[in-house]
Amino acid sequence: MTIPQAHEELPDLMAFIEQMKADFDAGKFEGWQDFVKPIREWYTPNRLQAIDDKVMGWKRMSSYADGQILVHLTAALVSLLRLPDYQALSDDDKNLALWIVLYHDVAKEVKKGKRDHTHGFRSAGNCGAGLMELEFVPPVEPLRLYTWHGTLKNARIYSETHDDYVQDNRQLPDIMDGIDSLFDGRDSPTGLIICGVLFHMSLNVVDDFPQSAPLTNDEIKTYISPRLLPLLKVMMLTDNAAWALFHPERQAPERQQLEREFKRVAGLLGI
Repeated sequence: MTIPQAHEELPDLMAFIEQMKADFDAGKFEGWQDFVKPIREWYTPNRLQAIDDKVMGWKRMSSYADGQILVHLTAALVSLLRLPDYQALSDDDKNLALWIVLYHDVAKEVKKGKRDHTHGFRSAGNCGAGLMELEFVPPVEPLRLYTWHGTLKNARIYSETHDDYVQDNRQLPDIMDGIDSLFDGRDSPTGLIICGVLFHMSLNVVDDFPQSAPLTNDEIKTYISPRLLPLLKVMMLTDNAAWALFHPERQAPERQQLEREFKRVAGLLGI
């Protein structure tokens, strides 16, 4: 099934992101304060609703912490377009990467003094439901989708180390079975988008920011496919670049750390 083009589904948003990228490349933003100003002006209620119609949960996400997640998602889209690894992808994979980045934090919530350790799984649930609503795949009996979405929403376990809930990787067999049965398989275009969102917090790629529930080596070999790996790498490079957009001193070390981890994962997968 043909995946709709993100640029065609969200032309106004993508035009804004292209302009933000051009302004960033031209040196028009001296720091986050300059970067945030046009974001706050551009995302009107009507525009947020139009995006939410295509990316389920975007409007609710934008309301948290005075738009903090919205700023990050905008920075992530700008960073994606600037990323050489993204430019090297095929046109079809560029489109998949765009959808992954659009959805990766859509269910994230900001809690004072705490990280949201479970938003990767929840965002993947929103992603699957949203892609089915957009008819990326044929619709299924609603109860099946509702049950799968609920599994993702509740796939969490309390961690004493983090004094909070973290993603419960023990639920991955059921989650992945749902992707296989509802979305034409984990390596289908829709499956790859969902898995890119699902696992964007599941590999340790920055030494200073370890993940709260990283996959074990056996889980990596079971759930990360060679087909997914380059898309997941682009997603995680994008996430890092967005957080370090105005911190150039972090960019090279964090890139090296990520490359080290993905080389290790590729070895586990025999590629």
